[in-house]
Formats: sequence, structure tokens, C-alpha cells
Amino acid sequence: MIFRLKLIRPIIIFACLIIIVTSTSFSMQTDDESKLYLRESAPDAKHKEIILIEVMIANVKNLSGIEFTLKYDPKQLSVQDTNDKLVGTQIKPGSLFPDSLTNPVNTVNHDTGTINFAASLIGKDYTINENGSLAIIIFNIIGNGPYEIMFDRVNLSSPDGKPLHVKKDALTIEALPTTPPPTLTPTPEVIPTPSESSNTVTTELPTWAKWGLISSILVFFVILVIIPQVKKRMLPTPTPIQTITHRPDSIPFSQVQSPTTLIEQGYDAMEHGDIETAIEKFNEAIELDPASSEAWFGKGLASKQPKEKRLCFRRVLALDTDNNKAKIALEEL
Repeated sequence: MIFRLKLIRPIIIFACLIIIVTSTSFSMQTDDESKLYLRESAPDAKHKEIILIEVMIANVKNLSGIEFTLKYDPKQLSVQDTNDKLVGTQIKPGSLFPDSLTNPVNTVNHDTGTINFAASLIGKDYTINENGSLAIIIFNIIGNGPYEIMFDRVNLSSPDGKPLHVKKDALTIEALPTTPPPTLTPTPEVIPTPSESSNTVTTELPTWAKWGLISSILVFFVILVIIPQVKKRMLPTPTPIQTITHRPDSIPFSQVQSPTTLIEQGYDAMEHGDIETAIEKFNEAIELDPASSEAWFGKGLASKQPKEKRLCFRRVLALDTDNNKAKIALEEL
């Protein structure tokens, strides 16, 4: 027993180490996942009834194609056109794109509050591998806040067309504070200056923290549950008392079990799927009491052949004409 404990202890410790190392490496990989988010670049511009938003990318590698759809409330905000040379309303491509970028999808639907933007860098020699701005959007404030801007659809791809996984965050901008009173008054009211801290970016628990928590739960589960169970199994178990069942033909008739006991043993064997033992018990009960309808009925249930089943159920009805169970069983056959 001591040898088995010494053997299984390092196995459990090794399994715990594998869980920790695997979860840590996975969390490091997921932390490198590309992130697409919105940033308010000039919070003070809200005093001029303008909101300047940048679509930012972080942790990106080998990015060649970008496509996203933004949603906003058209009753609160209106997009300014940044290129009057083209038809419709355009947003401005960010600093990560070259000046020679041509033919991007760049449309604004003022009725639905939808911005569609797509661009592709042609050639494997030019890809985006740094953090920065993908697009710049200038909103005119036309309604009361707070103002929520969110991603509806995002697709990133590499030069060979493979999709890149990306995590996206929405942005909520608080309403414009009320205009402060004139500074000539003796006791002017202090109005807090809007800053980037007023932006509420929807965030969630970091990936590394999630996997660290899962790893801790697994380790504690192993320590508190599995190890005690293993130790419990390693303890010597008392020798079970063996019950020797004798066949009727090997012991005196006075020691033979009653038909009722044999019938119960037959049904118990059927519940455990031991059909042969069940038939044997029912036959022993019939030998002791040929007029036992319960023994005949149990044998009929346990029998595999339809002919044998019919014979047993008819015998039951011959002994007990009002036995509904046997009638139903015969009808089913």
C-alpha cells in the first residue's frame, strides 16, 4: 500500500503541473489576440458639439484586409463628411493605411446610423504589424447623450485570406456637461472638465485572469477531492462476507430456499441483466411449487423465445384466470 501511495503522489503532482503550464501558455497566446476598440481622441471637442472617434487596432500581426460595420443612434449623432471629392459621406482612413490606399468601402447611412468601412492592402510585402488607427470618424452632436457607438460586424484577414481572430469593444460617451456660469460672478460653480476618463469602455476580465482562475479551481479540486479519494481507496478494505448459495440438489430439502425467495432472486437477476440466472431461479421456484403463478410469470418475462413466453403466460392464466399482467403480456405477443 505504501508503495502504491508513493507511486501515485508524483503522478498527481505532475498532472497539476501540466494543468498549470497548459493554461498559462494558452492564456499567453490569447493575450496576443488582436483587439479592435474605439477611442475618443479629443474629449474637449464636445464643447463644440463634436465627437472625434478613432477606430484603433492593437496586437495585430500580418494584417492585410479590414472590414467593419459601426452602429450609432442617428437621432443623437451625425457623421461629418471628410472627403467632399467623393459622392456620399466618407470617414477618414487611419494612420496605419498608406496615402495611396484606393477604392475602400467607405459609406455612411444616416437613416440607420450605420458606417461601413473596408480596405485591403495589395501584396504580401505590405502588411500591418503595429498598433494604431484604422479610421477616424467625426460626429456632430444633434441629440442628448450618453452616446453609444458599437461594432456590428468585424472581419480581419491576412494576405493569404485567412481570417484573424479579433476582440472588439464598444464605446459609451457621457453626455456633454452643462455650460459653466460666467467667471465674473463671485462664486462661480466649478464644472468638471470632460476627459478621457469619462469614456466608459466595455471591458471584461482579462483572459490570463480567467485561465488562472480555472487552473486554481482545478488544482484545488485535485487536492481536496481526488487525493482524499485515492488515499481512501489505498486503505485496506475489510474482507466481505461471502454468501454461499447452494443448489437444491446439493443440500437437504429442509435447507432449500422458499419459492418466494427464489422468485425475488430471479427478478433481481433480471434487473442486473443476468437472464440465465433469472430463468434458473424461476425454474427452481416452479420445481418447489408448480402451482406458483408468480414463478411462471417471471419465467415468461425472462424467456427469450416467444413460444416459451406464450407457454408460461398461458400456464399463469390456467392457475390464475384473473391475472391481468399475463393477459396483457399475451396480447403483446
